[in-house]
Amino acid sequence: MAEQQANGIKFRTFLWSCVKESIRGAWEKADWVSSLAGAGLGATAYFLPSFETQLTRSLLIIPLALFASVIVVRLAMSPFLVYRKRDTQARITEEALHTAIADRDHTIRTLTDKPKRTVAEQHHYETAVRALRELGPDTATALRHLKTHGTLTFGTYYPQLPVGMRGDQVVAIYITCVARGLVTQLEKPGSGEKTFAIAPTMNGVLDELLYEDGTSAD
Repeated sequence: MAEQQANGIKFRTFLWSCVKESIRGAWEKADWVSSLAGAGLGATAYFLPSFETQLTRSLLIIPLALFASVIVVRLAMSPFLVYRKRDTQARITEEALHTAIADRDHTIRTLTDKPKRTVAEQHHYETAVRALRELGPDTATALRHLKTHGTLTFGTYYPQLPVGMRGDQVVAIYITCVARGLVTQLEKPGSGEKTFAIAPTMNGVLDELLYEDGTSAD
């Protein structure tokens, strides 16, 4: 029963839309034709006075007859007119939806795409990728440890080392990284101390490469 009532309401709504569509603009169309007919009949009555009474009656009947005729024609066409109106509205809504989706996708790409690198940044990136691939996972571990501490000084005593790695092993890795441009080295004259730090040009690149898999620092 509820479904039938819902369907009935929808059908009555459709019929009412058809009636409104048939009436909309009908009077303007009938009035336009009546004006032309009135001008013609008025000219006829002026030149043929004997027909003035009949023509005056026609001037009263013609607008109503035309109005009724236009309503009948538009009522017959009303399903198409309603469909055309709804189709136009649907197209406008669909275009607006496509625009909104395109804007959303553009925003998502803007937020998720990695920023483009400059030529120099791309060179540093490729240098770091190649070095990490050739030097192996211990190098990545040692570099993460160095980034965590900022600087590490090796001399008579070793600083805190990455878990599971020896001091001479770490020093050798850092010296190799100095040659690859990933790390800087400062030596204190006469002391034999070596202080290592991440090269400034490689800081951002190594942030991306050393932690891109979610690996945490030591």
